[in-house]
Amino acid sequence: RLREQGCADDSPLGMLARISRRVTDRYGRILLDLEHRLDEVEDLLFEDETDGLMEELVGYNTALRKVRRILAYHTNAFLGLRNYFNTEAMADWHDEFSDIHEVMERFHSLSDLYQNVISDLIDGYISLNGHHLNQIMKVLTIVTVIFVPLTLLVGIYGMNFEYIPELKSPNGYFILLGVMVGIAVVLMALFRRVRWL
Repeated sequence: RLREQGCADDSPLGMLARISRRVTDRYGRILLDLEHRLDEVEDLLFEDETDGLMEELVGYNTALRKVRRILAYHTNAFLGLRNYFNTEAMADWHDEFSDIHEVMERFHSLSDLYQNVISDLIDGYISLNGHHLNQIMKVLTIVTVIFVPLTLLVGIYGMNFEYIPELKSPNGYFILLGVMVGIAVVLMALFRRVRWL
């Protein structure tokens, strides 16, 4: 199986070339699998945000950082091998290690791209959660602003003092309810005007 992947030479250099091809193939499969999973996670992330997906993205980000570092080492190593075999007598090995070096460079670029995609997904998730939190805070603010003045009026008129205006009035209850409804309506109109409702 190894002989199908490039140089079929049984020399140490041939073995190095075959092992190197296997390593590059394995990195290629890992990156391809990651690309498919990132597509799935991107779709899932905006359909149903879950902390599990966020943890998965952070895990991929950490793993990709390690893979990028390893690919950078491999790229430099194969660049050195390619340059070492840059003679006419070693032209076949130069070509072989040039190919491997180019593949490693492509994989290194892909890992950079995937890390940027992951960072964008994480940023998008955080922004989406921040937006949802802002919406919740907006609703809580509206409820608070409407009910605080109403609670104040109820608290004042519920203190059982004898000399509160309109307390002895037969229409005092209805006047207080009217004032409370008026305050609520005015505040709701203000919130509609600023497009919070």
